[in-house]
Parts: sequence; structure tokens; C-alpha cells
Amino acid sequence: ALLAQYGVLTPDTTVDEKLTREDMIIMSYYFCALVNIEPGESTLGEYPDAAEANPELAGVLAWLLDNGLMAAHDGELKLTENATRADAAQLLATLYKMIF
Repeated sequence: ALLAQYGVLTPDTTVDEKLTREDMIIMSYYFCALVNIEPGESTLGEYPDAAEANPELAGVLAWLLDNGLMAAHDGELKLTENATRADAAQLLATLYKMIF
């Protein structure tokens, strides 16, 4: 219910739907807001597929990358690809370290 309240999940979202790397960025953004972590601004210029990033999420994505919460895959962001278990583990472990 909390994720739906913040727009992460919609009524059309199904439980078996796969998450993209961009979906993880959106969830991370809302989670950071809930725990009062303020993502800073940064740039994505070094990634060849940076232009594909949603401009509204570019700063958050750059912050996630700069702080080790996400990593590029083969030098690219690959935002439309499904998130892997490694992506999720890296995100959760790093968020845990930041909070506790």
C-alpha cells in the first residue's frame, strides 16, 4: 500500500511483473525521501546511453551510481533491461549501510 501511495506501484502493476533498472531508480528515489536521504545532483555524461535516462530521474540515477547503490553494466546504464538479483542486493546492502 505504501508503494502505491507514492506512485511506485499502480493498479495495473502485477506481482509477477519484472522490474527494470529504471523501476529500481524510481523506488530508490521514493525510499530515500521516506528516510530523509537527499540525493544530490550529478551528471551522467560518461555513459553512452545516458540520453535514454528520464531527465527527471537523471540526478537521482547519478547519485545512486556515485554512491555505489547501482552500477553500470558493461559501461552502460541499460535502464530498460530487467534488474538482476545482483542489482537488488547492491542497492539494499548500500542503503542499509547508509541508514544504519
